[in-house]
Amino acid sequence: MKVVGLLLLSTLLILSFAEQKGTDIQNMLAKERSTFIILFYDPKADLPNNGKEGAVAEIQEKILSKQDEFRDYKFFTLDATDFDARDLVDQAHVDVEKLKHHPVVAAA
Repeated sequence: MKVVGLLLLSTLLILSFAEQKGTDIQNMLAKERSTFIILFYDPKADLPNNGKEGAVAEIQEKILSKQDEFRDYKFFTLDATDFDARDLVDQAHVDVEKLKHHPVVAAA
């Protein structure tokens, strides 16, 4: 039973890491009462895998794996250079220049 639960949790976490468009996330923010964690990244950053992979692993380990405390959290990754992300990047006050060196995490 524990194995099935872990597989289900892993599947849900993988699905929650799906890349979303900025407007999709904004619409969810307006409608839902969950806590959102958004990883903003630049796909052309001077980092291995644009720093996204390491940041996702750290968020998963330190926050999302603690399902009792953070079960209602929703996690998204967002290409901050995408035109559709512009409004959300501005609302979160993300400095796009800094994304060339490391991803930025915001919670809402």
